[in-house]
Amino acid sequence: MSQLFRWPGASVYLHRDAGEGMARVCRQALHCRFPWFISDGYHAFQAHQPVLYFAACYKSALRHYLCSQLGLPTSCARVVPCGTDSRMNVDALKQLLDADLEQGYTPAVLVASAGQPWTGLWDPMVELQELCQEHKIWLHVEGPALASLCLEQSTPKEAGIKDVPWDSAILPLGEWFGVRGLPYVTLFGSSCAPADVRAAGLDAFSVHGSVECLPLWVALQALGEQGAAARVRHCFSLTETLVERLQQVSCIKLLGCSSPEVRPSAPGSNTTVAGAFPVVTFQYVWRGSETAGDAPEGESLAYLNDLNSWLGQMMSLAYLNDLNSWLGQMMCRNLPRVPLDLLELKQHGVCLCFSPLENAQASFLTTEDMDALHGALLKQLFVLNATVRQKRKFRACLTDHARLEYVGLKNWAGLGGVRYVPDAASRHDVNRLNAELVAKLKHTDSAFSLGKGEDGSCCVRLGMVTDDLDVEELLGLVLGAGKELEESSKFVEMQALETMSEIVKQGIENASRELQQENKEKQEGILRHVPLVGSLFGWWATKESVRGRTFNIDSGVVESTENIYKYHMQVQAEEARQEAKPQEPLPQEPQPVQ
Repeated sequence: MSQLFRWPGASVYLHRDAGEGMARVCRQALHCRFPWFISDGYHAFQAHQPVLYFAACYKSALRHYLCSQLGLPTSCARVVPCGTDSRMNVDALKQLLDADLEQGYTPAVLVASAGQPWTGLWDPMVELQELCQEHKIWLHVEGPALASLCLEQSTPKEAGIKDVPWDSAILPLGEWFGVRGLPYVTLFGSSCAPADVRAAGLDAFSVHGSVECLPLWVALQALGEQGAAARVRHCFSLTETLVERLQQVSCIKLLGCSSPEVRPSAPGSNTTVAGAFPVVTFQYVWRGSETAGDAPEGESLAYLNDLNSWLGQMMSLAYLNDLNSWLGQMMCRNLPRVPLDLLELKQHGVCLCFSPLENAQASFLTTEDMDALHGALLKQLFVLNATVRQKRKFRACLTDHARLEYVGLKNWAGLGGVRYVPDAASRHDVNRLNAELVAKLKHTDSAFSLGKGEDGSCCVRLGMVTDDLDVEELLGLVLGAGKELEESSKFVEMQALETMSEIVKQGIENASRELQQENKEKQEGILRHVPLVGSLFGWWATKESVRGRTFNIDSGVVESTENIYKYHMQVQAEEARQEAKPQEPLPQEPQPVQ
């Protein structure tokens, strides 16, 4: 392993968990920094507490795990912030070192990145090596760019260990070689004392280590040194081909190590391959006149300039994130063979990442797959650019229709949303009408879908479009279908049913209030609750029960149920009043006397 990765004389430790190897390396660093740690234990840290420094790309769970394994408080872990180039800020590290030294702490370990997982950028190894040598700090590195050590242009095999700028490194060979089940390999310098190595648990001559090395030994016997290096070289050739293809696309921005402005910062000319890209990170951006260059023919230069000015104001980071999210989803669906990951970086937003060294599937990819990825990307970019251009025309056409209003949608990369607003309608009616409108439009085109704005109201959602789409005709289709649905008998009947339901609801509420009021007026006295006296009082003064209420749907009037109990049938109020009136005597005619 030391010969394959151009580190002659390095010692090897095999393990199944990446955190286990780092914990043992940190314990080894503590033994080197505190020689009396073997005999005194934690008492060795009472006078000078050790401090561990981590790059910002490492998760907090790993820092807590290391502190718990070493028996140190979490306050011993320091996070070194990144600079504007997403690499470790050396000036910030110097300030942390000076502050810790003033407080009596002892810097012990620095964990740096040899190619960040999402950008592939090296931390400034030359400056970090000088600081570590000055303060006697153990320098540990991790990252996919370490795989370039096994390439032919790397450090010669006969180079001495002094040419390697770090003290230890962890290599995930299972991911790099495309062979599952291989253990992690930790390489560290052989200048450490054997007693310290055994105390830290890095002794390779153990039963556990012999079992762990069996899968790796079988893989190396099958692949050979040249075969293992060829697999790594194949991954770097894929990223190099993809970078060449993406540099030809104007609306694609390369980030990280593949960016034209930033090249991989290798720790030394004799250590890694210059120009090797362990990962390719890119995103869609609007390039102004360059992106508008593929607009339909016939558009004037003034129109394109006006379009660029308007889109420059509209292109927020949130909308660009929506566009890149849609692009990543479409690429993964149309080309599942090529593993692409969606990332959200703090400074750049949502990006697409291709990292063949971290995916065993990349071992079976070819240059033709990169060409297919480039072709599929161009097709999706054509739709993206057309949608961005049509968005302005869509917003402008909505101002000509009084019954259509624009609805802004979150996490949506399409044209946007449009809501049909009928005359004198409530919010519930508008939501129901737009839901029916979407169901009707789906019979015409499946591109229509139901969406909801920020206020929760329903709307017609429009997706991605091309340049040959007539936006005015599209809005006319929505407007015509909305008017037809509004004037239909079904909509009128549903409005009548909703009006009737409101009347019934109000009647029930009025009846409930009247019953509550009547119950309050007819409260029982205290005499009815006295034994014996209450029974006699109830016989003498019969309690009048509270009558219920009926609701007349035709008239919308709440009436008492007294007439129902009286006549044993439901009668109208007018009929009851007529029957309750005393009948007038019939006029009698005088009888003739015989």
